[in-house]
Amino acid sequence: MKDLILNTIYLLITRNFLIKHRAIWFTVPLKPLGFKGLSFGPVVWMYTQAVHDHAIIRHELKHVEQFYREPLKIIWMFLFRRWSEKAQEYNLELELEAYVESIRYGDTLVSCAMALSNHNLYHFKIEYFEAYKKLSEELVKRGITL
Repeated sequence: MKDLILNTIYLLITRNFLIKHRAIWFTVPLKPLGFKGLSFGPVVWMYTQAVHDHAIIRHELKHVEQFYREPLKIIWMFLFRRWSEKAQEYNLELELEAYVESIRYGDTLVSCAMALSNHNLYHFKIEYFEAYKKLSEELVKRGITL
């Protein structure tokens, strides 16, 4: 209960930050589907113990930003990502962009590549080394050095 109160206070302190990003934020006591954070549109669910992890927060806020940038395309991707190869490719692009944000805020390239290649979390048809290479290329393209 103490953790829930502290996390709620933390989120209230960051209220202006969340309003700026137009995000609706919830904390949940269990990891939903194995994720530390999960977003759909402007709604973000965070694992209670992960609310202080800036890399995850920034990753999820990048997804919120993506939704506001292209809402119809995001909804299409969400609905058809299991059956459409084009939707899967677009989903991978979105995740690469979000993981680059995670790396900018303290996550490691190795852990992000491992997450991208985790077939239980994502249904991408890529292995670890390909995910590592794609993330490295994305970092170079954005001018981010490690």
